[in-house]
Order: sequence, then C-alpha cells, then structure tokens
Amino acid sequence: MKSSFRKLSMGWAAVFVTAFLLPPLALAQEDEALPPEARAVLEELLQKEREAQERLEQKVRPLREASERELLPARQAAARKLRALQDKLTRAGALDEAVAVREAARRALGILPDPGVLHLSEEDIGKTMIYEVRGSTRGSVWGSEVYTADSHLGTAAVHAGLLMPGQKGLVRVRVLGSQQKFAGSTQHGVTSQPYGPWPVSFVMEPVKVEQ
Repeated sequence: MKSSFRKLSMGWAAVFVTAFLLPPLALAQEDEALPPEARAVLEELLQKEREAQERLEQKVRPLREASERELLPARQAAARKLRALQDKLTRAGALDEAVAVREAARRALGILPDPGVLHLSEEDIGKTMIYEVRGSTRGSVWGSEVYTADSHLGTAAVHAGLLMPGQKGLVRVRVLGSQQKFAGSTQHGVTSQPYGPWPVSFVMEPVKVEQ
C-alpha cells in the first residue's frame, strides 16, 4: 500500500535535487524528522515550483506540438523504408537482422516498449509518448481517467477500456501536472485505488500509427 508521506518526500526531493543537486535519498531520510512548520515551508516551495513549471509548459507546449506535426511525415517515410528492408531480409532468411530492423522502424515512429509501471517525473509534464502495451489486470493503478504517474500502464489501459487483458495495442500517454485527488473505481474488471495530491499524472488514448 502506498504511503502518502513517501509521495510527499519524493516530490520534495525532486525540488531540492533541481536546486541544490543533493541526493534524494538523504533528503527523504531527513524528512521523517521534520516538524509540521518545516513541512509547510517545503510544501509551499514545491507548490511555487509546480506553478512555475506549468507556466513554462504552457509556453513550450505549442512549439513542441508543432515540431511533432512537422516531423511526423519524415518518421512515417523512414518507417516505410525500414519495413521494406525488413521484408527483404525476412525473405532472404536473415531473421535476426529482420527483427533488428523491425525494432528500428518502431523507434522511427516513436513507439516505446511496454514500461510496465510508469516512472514519470515532473520533467515529463507536457510530453506525449506512444507505448506498445499489453493489457493486464495484475498491476496497481491509482485514479480513474486521470492516473498517478506511477500506475501500471497495461492495467490502467484495461481499466480505461482501451485494451482487453492480454491484448497488445498502441496507447498514447499525455503527461499532466499535479492533481489534488484521484478517484478510485472498478471498470472492465480492474479496481483502481483513490489517492490524494500527487505532482505528476497522465491520461491515455488509443492510437493508430501508420507503419
């Protein structure tokens, strides 16, 4: 079961690593002994940093999205060439090379392998990633529609109705910032847990990519 203090400590550590380059583990150990007044100071600092990051992301996001749209045709063209080479190698019996080229084609399209449990940080806020995921019912999930950044992606995809258990598919993950609370629910045979404030979250949608 999650510890809310562990989550707060992780968030505080991220702030201080950025500011002072101190190791997060040392800060997490020291946090255990902090009085409420000190914790309030750190929480206020963390909130200010989140707000600053959100303002920055609002300015950067349109540029990132425009760049992704501009790059998409080149990605698709590269993937088509690599697929043709993969077919050629397969017909020639060079199966190991064909598999390697297939994976290169997927990288060209920006498709990432199934991560299992997502480990997203505040540096990922605003990013969009495409994962090839296998649906699961075994991982831990916190939230509904919007999930905590450390939820199991395959299980969240089943909970959201994007995949069936055992089914493989492409899922687009969009990383969001802080949420004040996450609602738990039972959907599609998966029960997600509720949770309180957490600085990084994500939403998903199915995606079809030209390959």
